[in-house]
Amino acid sequence: MKNTLFAGLAAGALLLTSCGDKKADTGVEKDNLKPNEAVQNWTKDLSEGRVASLWDSLPSSYQSDVAGILHSVGDKMDAEVYKEAMTTVTAATELLKDKKSMIVAMVKEQAPKSEKENMDKLEASYDSIVGLLNAVATSDAKDVDGLKNLDVAKFLGDLQEHTKELSSLSSLAGEDMENLKAMTAKLVSESGDAAEVEITMDGRAEKVKFVKKDDRWIPEDMSKEWSEMIKEAKAGIGEMADLKPVQKEQVLAVLRMAQASIKELKKAETKEDMMNKVGEVMQQLGGM
Repeated sequence: MKNTLFAGLAAGALLLTSCGDKKADTGVEKDNLKPNEAVQNWTKDLSEGRVASLWDSLPSSYQSDVAGILHSVGDKMDAEVYKEAMTTVTAATELLKDKKSMIVAMVKEQAPKSEKENMDKLEASYDSIVGLLNAVATSDAKDVDGLKNLDVAKFLGDLQEHTKELSSLSSLAGEDMENLKAMTAKLVSESGDAAEVEITMDGRAEKVKFVKKDDRWIPEDMSKEWSEMIKEAKAGIGEMADLKPVQKEQVLAVLRMAQASIKELKKAETKEDMMNKVGEVMQQLGGM
């Protein structure tokens, strides 16, 4: 139970990392929240796709850690590889936008009848998916120079208008998300910067210890594991960035092949034509 909560908050911190000048909606004032109120706020933010508010729920030192990781990607990532990756994202976004009716028809046709409700939700959220991809592709994160000084709070604030709209797809995550939405938190004890909260999820209650750091309540386990998580993330970035010349050429070849495939898919004029071209692309990728 607490692992689900911890994973959700940590994932929001590490994985959801500009455009527009509006101030990000970070929800309630979090400095004076009780530990149980902080938990309830996380579940609300997770279920409603409020990524900027989740970011604001992190201790300021944790925000600095995550921002440092993203900035190090800009420092260490091969600029040519990153550029081709973002070019691929841009091309895919344009394809999704231009061929919306064909792609939606294909997906709904291939899905089993039991998934009709989910497919309807996916169709209703299609423009938000495209908008989210476009927001990333046109943000300061579009090149390594922008990543080096990325304002994460502003970046997530710009994405939030799309992630909030995509929250309707949370049911596709299955029972875990539904259980998270129904979760309740009751304050058991609080003394200084330590507290205990009884969290009830899926009919099971568990007492979880919390600590306050930089005016934010977080699970005690998260505070103990954070340094190791950051260390592993940095190591992963180092491995990703340390490409040998042969490896770099292989990555570039895959990305450019993907771009060429997307270019072919853009030529499709009917749903059937699109399906045939998708089949050809899959064959090409399978032969790599």
